[in-house]
Amino acid sequence: MYYSQHNAAAQQHPTYHAPLLKTAVIIQCMHEMEIPMSEHELLAPERHKEPTKQVFVRLVEYCLGINKEELSQPQFSGLQDLAYPELYEDAFFEASLLRESTRLMTICGEPDFGLHDFVTPSSKRLQKHLSAVINLAKYRLESLESYLELNEKREGVLNELNELKIEQDQLRNKLEDAKEVAMQDNGAVQDVYSEISEVEADIAKLNEQNTLIRRQNNELKKKHNFLKDSVDTTSVSIQELKNEEKKLLPQIVQSPQRLKREMSTLESALESERKESSTVEKQVQLVKVAAANVADATKATSTVNEKLEEIKSELDKENMLLPEINITRGNLSKNLNKMTELSNNIDHAKRQHHKYDEKLVLLQKQGNIKKEASKTALEAARDKLLLSEKGKREGKNKIDFYEREGRILETQIEKEAKVAEDEIASMKDEFLKVSEVLMEQNSTLMKEIALVADARK
Repeated sequence: MYYSQHNAAAQQHPTYHAPLLKTAVIIQCMHEMEIPMSEHELLAPERHKEPTKQVFVRLVEYCLGINKEELSQPQFSGLQDLAYPELYEDAFFEASLLRESTRLMTICGEPDFGLHDFVTPSSKRLQKHLSAVINLAKYRLESLESYLELNEKREGVLNELNELKIEQDQLRNKLEDAKEVAMQDNGAVQDVYSEISEVEADIAKLNEQNTLIRRQNNELKKKHNFLKDSVDTTSVSIQELKNEEKKLLPQIVQSPQRLKREMSTLESALESERKESSTVEKQVQLVKVAAANVADATKATSTVNEKLEEIKSELDKENMLLPEINITRGNLSKNLNKMTELSNNIDHAKRQHHKYDEKLVLLQKQGNIKKEASKTALEAARDKLLLSEKGKREGKNKIDFYEREGRILETQIEKEAKVAEDEIASMKDEFLKVSEVLMEQNSTLMKEIALVADARK
């Protein structure tokens, strides 16, 4: 594994380079990317500066998606303030190409790139830069299929999440509707209670009036009986006096004036008794009418009491349903809290999944770098072995060492990739379980809402 240290920051964080490819391999890979390049241009770039620059133009377009026309456009708004802006068109192109090429080399792990690579290019540096770009392009092609597959799965998970969010919004709307209906029912219940209180107050007043009328009726009946007895007694006394008068009339000669006075006195007394009796009879009739009114009021009161009993039974039913409604509301709020928690868990799972994706990509990249470094070291050792007969044993030991190291690195990379795949699979299983639990809770919530709606009907 090769790395270079350019400055203090690079010494703290070493920059790993891609393996240096052979000339034939570089030419072949460039042709595969449909970038024309000859062996003479690669081995002697100082003699082919313009073709070399065009190679970087094509590389920027291939890897970064920036074509030549976009490179020619200026990146600042002060162009119109210049005296002759057309004189700077080539300068804009050169500056943009240098900037994007430097950015591309930094992405490929080769930050040691500058203007001198265009002005005075060298074969060694050009091969190093092209090897880094080819390594990035190959890795991009290898990772594209897995990236598309993971992106498709991610889109499916996001679609499911959006559907669950829509269903959650629908459930929240239904909950709000249920709350509004409950508030309306509470208002109706309060109105019924107020009407019941008013009817009870009217019934209490009618009962008081009924009691008072009964007392007056009893008193008038007693007075009527007393007056009736008095009238009867007076009538008997008058009759006895008349009989006695008839008996004494032949025997006693009374004064006509005196007799007239006594007769007028008795007649006036009788007339007053008759008037009083008539008054009592009228009062008795009024009492009978009042008693009839009281009876009618009693019947109306009994009817009202029956209606009140029916209303109370309905209210009892409503009160029996209120605990169920409150329980359902509590379950709804709990389910909403669970749905929120599950949504947070899904977001956490997505973040973990993204982290594991990045980790897997990093492990694959490191594995490729380690493999290429091992292969390069192995090839170098074999070349040294062929060149030097004296160091056969040492070269063989180095080859064995590098082969063992390569196998160890491959085993380690496979283990890390397997661990990452297992973690991704466990995250997917956890997400599926969370989705199933969320769907079950949503179906339970819909059933509870339907039960509450049926109970209200």
